[in-house]
Amino acid sequence: MAPVIKNVALIGATGSIGVPTLKALLATGKFNVTVLVRPGSSHVFPSEVTVKEADLNSLDSVTLALHGQDAVVNEISDPGFAINTRVIDAARAAGVYRLIPAEFGFEYDPETTLKMFPVFADKVRTLAYLRGVAAAAAKENPGGRGLTWTSVATGPFFDWGLERAFLGIDVKNKTAQIMDGGKVSLPQSTLGDIGRAVAGVLLHAEETENRYVDIRSVTKSQSEMFALAQEALGADGWVVTQENGKEKYDWTMAELAKGNWAPEVITYQIRYAVNDPKYAYAWDHSRERDDNELLGLKVMSDEQVKEMIKQIAAGKV
Repeated sequence: MAPVIKNVALIGATGSIGVPTLKALLATGKFNVTVLVRPGSSHVFPSEVTVKEADLNSLDSVTLALHGQDAVVNEISDPGFAINTRVIDAARAAGVYRLIPAEFGFEYDPETTLKMFPVFADKVRTLAYLRGVAAAAAKENPGGRGLTWTSVATGPFFDWGLERAFLGIDVKNKTAQIMDGGKVSLPQSTLGDIGRAVAGVLLHAEETENRYVDIRSVTKSQSEMFALAQEALGADGWVVTQENGKEKYDWTMAELAKGNWAPEVITYQIRYAVNDPKYAYAWDHSRERDDNELLGLKVMSDEQVKEMIKQIAAGKV
């Protein structure tokens, strides 16, 4: 039987996912939450949160900060492989039971992803490293409390992406960049649902041990999202551009080869990946089963999606 998780450390609590995750963890009333911050941070957290400084470049510093924690949630934005593995090593050294890595995205196929999509390489390498560390810990402590993991497969961040036109539909300026007809449906999750999913994982430690959990707030294609945006905001005044996915992908690979990791390059590589059925469908296991019910989540209705579009277009989100 899995241990009861009581003490939870959150790294990256001020980021896009960290803020709703902290809110969700506190809302359960089940956890003693500790937030790890960089030395010298002046951020003010709720009074019920314990704040510890930790130098993420120091294994000893992170290990010390994680002593006494049952679970660690790593939500640093784009931390890189070195910091990710340092957090994993520190969690194991500190006797942590469950680690949720900064890998929110898809249930990637490692071989194909490493070959085709450099922008996801650190995520794939991080989970492979975590799995290896957890397996080693299990061998050292058979039947005992070793490091375990759960990775949360979210798809793109729905509300965050709409606000930034991340997947090509700009509801603020009424423009749409449709890639290859926009026919591939994919799961997306709101930041709030991601936070609630993390809390749900820790409340259901046994059911979520050493596996991906797949969640979704909505599953729509680009063309379906564009249709809902037109219904929400009116069909007039939109500027629509049709894009060739392979041409954009080839451009991103050429730019990455030159060392250009600009946001536009990363965005287009992700956009191609989620609009090509060879990859999007292979990575999306929520089509077969999702963990929404287990984690207390519900799929949004079209009316809820349209209302969110209206709020974002009006600058109210």
